[in-house]
Amino acid sequence: MLFPKLPIAVMCLVVVSTCSKKAKNQTQGEYVAAVLSADAVPVKPLLPTKPDGGIVEGKLQTLDPEEAERRRNKNIVEPIVFGTSVAGITMNTSYSEAMNTLVYYGSNQGIDFFQEHIVVAWSAGTDPVPFQIGIQEGYGGKLKLPEPYGEVTVGEPMVNRIGTLMDLRAFMLSLGAAFENKDPNTYDCEKSLTCQLNEDDSFYMLDYRRGGIYLSKTANLPIGFIYFSQPQQFFAPLVDPILHNQSIGGLTFQSRRATVETRLGPSLGFQDEAGLRFFYYDKANFAVAWDSDTSPQATPRAFKALGAYAGPQAFGGTIGTRKLGDSFASYATVDETGKALLLLMDRTLNNRPAEPAYDCSIVNGEVQPTCEAVIDTTVTPNRLLLVIDNSVYGFTHDATRTWLSVGMRKP
Repeated sequence: MLFPKLPIAVMCLVVVSTCSKKAKNQTQGEYVAAVLSADAVPVKPLLPTKPDGGIVEGKLQTLDPEEAERRRNKNIVEPIVFGTSVAGITMNTSYSEAMNTLVYYGSNQGIDFFQEHIVVAWSAGTDPVPFQIGIQEGYGGKLKLPEPYGEVTVGEPMVNRIGTLMDLRAFMLSLGAAFENKDPNTYDCEKSLTCQLNEDDSFYMLDYRRGGIYLSKTANLPIGFIYFSQPQQFFAPLVDPILHNQSIGGLTFQSRRATVETRLGPSLGFQDEAGLRFFYYDKANFAVAWDSDTSPQATPRAFKALGAYAGPQAFGGTIGTRKLGDSFASYATVDETGKALLLLMDRTLNNRPAEPAYDCSIVNGEVQPTCEAVIDTTVTPNRLLLVIDNSVYGFTHDATRTWLSVGMRKP
């Protein structure tokens, strides 16, 4: 499991019992999943710093039923101003003010639930302001979107407003410009790093600097929920080249964690694999196993690219320059074991002459094997792993020989 570095976010409790976000990335209308385990859970690097929530023992709200009903009926139809206000409170409303406005229902894992169908995680301080606000289905107030999308409520089907999934990015960009008060004809929130499109098994996730809108993956694309957040930061996707045995994502084995996370942002979460703890970045398309889980001066023990990592690798020779997702089938058409592709890649990466033939998988004089082809049967479908020096290249074990991943360990 990819364990979250941080406590559970508002949206996980609002919508589902587990947040199975796999950080898929939309490209030309198609979604390419990062290759993670089925229960992987990357989460947003945002930390509510009041873990016990706003309610403390002995200070529970006491309202007579008539006052509670009056408040609820008034608040539940207040307009939604994205990233700013809902149900009569704002992202600057203090806890004490909120408790004099909303009708408290209960708390769970540090998050307070209110009868208006909103939930709040609080920031730090003795009288904190919201860290995040989640808006559930059942809230009656409307969110005004830019034309031609009109006003919407949580739970409302969006398929007739958005169109096809090919139009989803256009929808996101239009909203992104409006939320930043920019001209939609010239402003691109993705390029400006103020929005991001993700998905998991249940939702299409439109995340913005001050919140997000999640669309349920059902036929009518209803709004599953809306959340507000204190300003969050997005980071440019990695496009750094892959250098055999040396570097991925611009990192080398001498890179320091503090410097790396200044560029990539905090890790999205971690997953323990083969005795190493990998911390994920770049929409879970890049992972690093640090030699310390906590030190900012930690250096990598290993790193890997997977999923939709965008950087190329220049293999040279007949292979040329390739990216994850490319097929290598043409380089070894009759190759059930993967050995033919293994030897070709070894010769290419290590600049070995084609003749005399050199087999890196067997003892050559006093030189021990430096490569190996392994069929990984622990996953379905099976995968082909090509171990060359200190690197491991992962491919589909089928006729396409699609390149899935590459990882490197410190020598």
